[in-house]
Amino acid sequence: QRLFVTLGFLLAPLTPVAILCALKLIINASHPETDPGYQKYLVILISGLAYVATLILAVPTYFVLRRFKLIRWWSCTLAGFLMGDVAVVTMSWYSLVQSPFADWLANVAGTLVWFGAIGAAAGFLFWAIARPQTGKFGT
Repeated sequence: QRLFVTLGFLLAPLTPVAILCALKLIINASHPETDPGYQKYLVILISGLAYVATLILAVPTYFVLRRFKLIRWWSCTLAGFLMGDVAVVTMSWYSLVQSPFADWLANVAGTLVWFGAIGAAAGFLFWAIARPQTGKFGT
């Protein structure tokens, strides 16, 4: 079981990397003048931030959920959504606050939904890898 939990913590943080880099490739396809070397720096930056967020947020959350026997697909997905939001607000609070209020509200709402969804995908992937191997979907 520990092997699957370790693999979950190693692989789930790559979810934001994969999603954001795929989007960057799509954007680059429509704007070929963008520097292609930028992609590798994006991977390094997002990977580093994702693993730091995993250590600070996800590992303690896992132990709390495990303590209360709540390692379920929905709890990991919800926790991932919330952690995605906490991570992005923590890293970009200054730029979010600098906008006029109407822009700020739209920007914050869009940012929270987007990065929450990425976090939810990572949380679900973590559950899919680390869940107890009982053969039942809900556990």
